[in-house]
Amino acid sequence: MTLVVANGWSPPDIGAATALAARSGRAAVLYTQHDVLPDATAALLADYQVARVILIGGTAAISSQVHDAIAAAAGGDASISRLTGADRVATAAQRARRVLGNPAAAPDGVTLVIANGWSAPDVGVAAALAAATENSAVAYTAQGTLPEATAALIRDYRAGQVIIVGGRAAVSNEVRTAITQTAPDSADIRRITGSTRTETAARAARRTLANQ
Repeated sequence: MTLVVANGWSPPDIGAATALAARSGRAAVLYTQHDVLPDATAALLADYQVARVILIGGTAAISSQVHDAIAAAAGGDASISRLTGADRVATAAQRARRVLGNPAAAPDGVTLVIANGWSAPDVGVAAALAAATENSAVAYTAQGTLPEATAALIRDYRAGQVIIVGGRAAVSNEVRTAITQTAPDSADIRRITGSTRTETAARAARRTLANQ
């Protein structure tokens, strides 16, 4: 069993944790505070025979004290690791690489679902969509600039499809153009959006349900 632990007050880390757990076999997501391990989380760690615990984010999200408390609660046999990058975009990119594996061995047709990493509703939609899509991972972007960590994912995995979640207020046309220029010429670049966050979520849900 794998438990993926995120700061419950950090939507980008929650999105990354959700997408990772969905691709990790027998896995679940737990929340913690930055510097205090909640009793409910500690109790679950103690009650189950956990093989791996993956912390999402650096010490600004989950402190070293919480890391030690998790290790103590999980017991000595559990492997405790931390998945982090310089910022939320880099952390999401590291998580995506863990999910997709070695780029040289990645299957054709990898799907990257890209959301504005500062838009919690879009992050949630992207995580749910990626969880239901084969050979997929979530990556983040800024509204007006495609970060290099995300561009490198598109290049390295030769993305066959890139799904942008949200309208131009969340991910600009300039970012879409940058994605198109970075992806292979044959890549399918599309945007899922609605006039509101609820409509965007509903359209993403329709796509998910149509593929089941």
